[in-house]
Amino acid sequence: MPTLLWSAAGVGALALLLGTAPAEAQAPIKIGASLSLTGTYAKPGTYQKEGYEVCADELNAKASSHPSPPPPRSSGKGANTSSW
Repeated sequence: MPTLLWSAAGVGALALLLGTAPAEAQAPIKIGASLSLTGTYAKPGTYQKEGYEVCADELNAKASSHPSPPPPRSSGKGANTSSW
């Protein structure tokens, strides 16, 4: 009976050691977009492409840094100028 107890304890310890392995980093997520970059709709397509690039840059910066405070609000008429 004690041998069975030690075997069960050994299996439990092995499960704990294998179950707490560090997680691997996720692979990058690839997102595609169909854009008109030549011809009649080249100008709007270029604007869309630049917008996607800005969005990707902002998301990557946000993911790799600590949260930043929200941007300051305008001080126009009726704007809430209290601090966050």
